[in-house]
Amino acid sequence: MSGSDVAEPLAKYYIQSWKKIGLNVQLVDGRLHEFNSFYKMLENDDPKVDIFGGAWGVGSDPDPSGLWAKDAQYNFPRWINDENNQLLEEGNSPASMDVKHRVEIYDKWQELLQDEVPVIPTFYQYGLYGVNDRVKGWDLTNGKNFLPDVSVTSNNPVK
Repeated sequence: MSGSDVAEPLAKYYIQSWKKIGLNVQLVDGRLHEFNSFYKMLENDDPKVDIFGGAWGVGSDPDPSGLWAKDAQYNFPRWINDENNQLLEEGNSPASMDVKHRVEIYDKWQELLQDEVPVIPTFYQYGLYGVNDRVKGWDLTNGKNFLPDVSVTSNNPVK
């Protein structure tokens, strides 16, 4: 996919590295593709695409179903197996209202992902928030609506 300043150099680097180990990898139609065209190829299972580099983001809910459920729109690798389906269903079951149970299920799911390796992540990014001690009502807990309750306790920052 084109779009960033590093997209082409990164693609060339991967292709060069694969060539060193004997893989003949080429860009589809000899070029990077614009964002919408790229994802349209993935959504339509274009037979020209054997491997791809894309991106996704996640929120604060640990449920991976949006990316990995058998019918998930963004399951572009089309990774489907019975254990994956079972663990995703269990992670969203009433029993998983118990946080300890949900953690156990998602730990098992992560082990399965590591054993199966349907994708190889190459880049991670975390969002960090610096919030002064005078700010009250700031809560990023999943399911909380933190913005309406945010206020400050004084006009001067706490040092």
